[in-house]
Amino acid sequence: MNWLKNLKFVRKIQGGYTLLGAISTIIALVGYYYLGEISDVKDRLVKEYVVPQQQVSTIYSIFQKTQFVLLQTTIPAFGPQFGENIKSFNQGKKKIETALDSLLNSNFEGDIKNDLADVKTIWNEYKSIVADGILSAAASQSYEMAADISTTSGEEVGKKLVEKFERVNTNLSLKSDELNAKVKDTVSEAGIFALLGMLLGALVYLFDILYLAPAVTKPINKLKEIVKEFALGNYELVIENSSKDEVGELTDLFIELQTAQKEKIYAAEQISAGDFHRVKLASDKDALAIAFNKEVETIENLLSEADMLVEA
Repeated sequence: MNWLKNLKFVRKIQGGYTLLGAISTIIALVGYYYLGEISDVKDRLVKEYVVPQQQVSTIYSIFQKTQFVLLQTTIPAFGPQFGENIKSFNQGKKKIETALDSLLNSNFEGDIKNDLADVKTIWNEYKSIVADGILSAAASQSYEMAADISTTSGEEVGKKLVEKFERVNTNLSLKSDELNAKVKDTVSEAGIFALLGMLLGALVYLFDILYLAPAVTKPINKLKEIVKEFALGNYELVIENSSKDEVGELTDLFIELQTAQKEKIYAAEQISAGDFHRVKLASDKDALAIAFNKEVETIENLLSEADMLVEA
């Protein structure tokens, strides 16, 4: 991974933190997305199952009460209560029709929508054939005819209506199972993604501590060894540089320092051997090279004066 060696220290550190931050952010965003999905399914469960089932139960309960009211009108003993029974039937009828219209205006599809339409049709049939027939017969005190309608057409149409109610409840239960399964799938997917995210985060963390951190500290330790050798006066060690980051740049400077120092050491050795030559200045602030050159100049002056004395 030579490209990593050539990255600046700050980029390596930024990259490690950025990667961990990006993974954490993605996990949080996906978690938020799945929470939204679960919330949406929950709302659908309430709207498409809980509320409709309550409405269907309410309709069925009111329908049973209307049947009981109609049954009373077929009994002579309840003749004096006919007006109250008519009023009670009309109230129940209005509630049933309001609840059915509400269900039909909901966004149901498939079997549920078709079954609700059938319930509406059967209810209209029940009103026009059974209820109107029973009430008309009871109004004329033809209780036997009213009872006959109740036990024949009333029972037949009522049975069909009850079967449709049961079918609607069954389909609503299937819808509930479908939505519950979707919730479970969403929770499962969220758990799997969170697990994968944690695994990826752990891998990045291990990469940071096992590779990235040594990639930062190992070159620094090598520079410490170089400085230690320089402090001991050893400038003969071999310095290799294979990176272009800050440590690589600093290593190049150490190589330049080593070269300059070795030139000065060579100059000192030559002076001790009687070979005087000046040292090349690294800069106008190279105090050691300037001192060497002054030393050479002083020695040359002394030798020149000695030669003059000998000749004299």
